[in-house]
Amino acid sequence: MSAILSSGWIARLGLWFRNGFKPTAQSSLDGMVMRISFAVLVLAGLRDQHPYAFTEQQRPVGIARLLNLTWLHHDGMYQGILGLAAVCCILYALGIGLRAVLPVLTAAHIVVFTFFNSQGFTDHSMQLVSMVLLVQTIVIWWKRDQSKDNLRAWIWYYSRGIVLFSYAASALTKLINTRGLWVWRSKYLCIELIKTRRFNYYTNVDPALLGDPPSAIWLTQHPLAAQCMFGAGFFLELFAFLGLRDQRWAALIGVSLIAMHQSIAWLMGLSFDNHQWLILIFVINPMGWILMLTGRTPEQKLRAGVV
Repeated sequence: MSAILSSGWIARLGLWFRNGFKPTAQSSLDGMVMRISFAVLVLAGLRDQHPYAFTEQQRPVGIARLLNLTWLHHDGMYQGILGLAAVCCILYALGIGLRAVLPVLTAAHIVVFTFFNSQGFTDHSMQLVSMVLLVQTIVIWWKRDQSKDNLRAWIWYYSRGIVLFSYAASALTKLINTRGLWVWRSKYLCIELIKTRRFNYYTNVDPALLGDPPSAIWLTQHPLAAQCMFGAGFFLELFAFLGLRDQRWAALIGVSLIAMHQSIAWLMGLSFDNHQWLILIFVINPMGWILMLTGRTPEQKLRAGVV
């Protein structure tokens, strides 16, 4: 009997996977809102008076190990790239010439923040934005023979996928680096939080950082609670890919990930704003829900005989 139940459970699970995890139709309005939102996010990240602290790439990372990017610090170069990116973002938002626009915008974003990260410190806030741009560039050329509607669906699907799999990759990295003991060792994280806060205080002499965070102190005194809280976040990251199943699962995973980020911001002071915006745009997709609830998605229109 147990074998039958087990095989039945496996069959249902297999059916659940087969009935999802594929691109679905996306309306032109939904696609436009998504492009506009992402273009604003990209341009807002690039729009800085001068994001380089030094003229040299002291600790090159990524393509900076192969290319000298110090030319980005020359007078007028950054402003020129920013202007080019602004034009590309406008064209991208309008859906014009994406096969030419996306590679240029992707290259500009990658070189700017690679040089930024090659100056002795590393900031992770823009890496996922670059990854989404790169994936969209690959898809726009890989699926270039698809119709406009299908291409829009593929771009949306892979953009959502790279966001979700970045979290799964983070969880797998934690497993590998701790030899499977990350959840067990997570009770020690609060000690690191206290050390980091003290280090930041003595580095910046910021009165706002004076004193140990009460939440971290409480968690050090309640290790089981710390393991439960950090463990929940770990398993959410590990199974984030389930958000690719369909729109409902995407919303569930997306809202949970934003809640996780908000809890991290409360506990650690790390907000990961760009990650949260990417989750909102590509995973939760509010416009998609508005269209679905008002019966204006492509599938609903087709069933109603509108199209």
